[in-house]
Amino acid sequence: MTKSRRSEMDKNFNHKIKKSEEKDVETIAGFIASALDMEDKMSESVYGEFLKREIWPAGLGDEEFRAIKEFLTILMQETEAHKKAFLNLQKNGGKE
Repeated sequence: MTKSRRSEMDKNFNHKIKKSEEKDVETIAGFIASALDMEDKMSESVYGEFLKREIWPAGLGDEEFRAIKEFLTILMQETEAHKKAFLNLQKNGGKE
């Protein structure tokens, strides 16, 4: 095999790797976008809805509702931290 033929084969191989990496990046970007969407839905639709006193049974005590709100607030804060991590991945590929 000649040196020029070897060089051409290397270029083709590197091109294929680059194309594969581009597809991987697109796939990962899609996963991150989906994760961000799920985090938003969980925080707003699910946890936020349960913060409303009127959806709970009338007999639920104030102390119990306060405990529920504290727990949900922690979940919402964790969800926000997840969202920030996903945004960081989306922005710089996870590099800080």
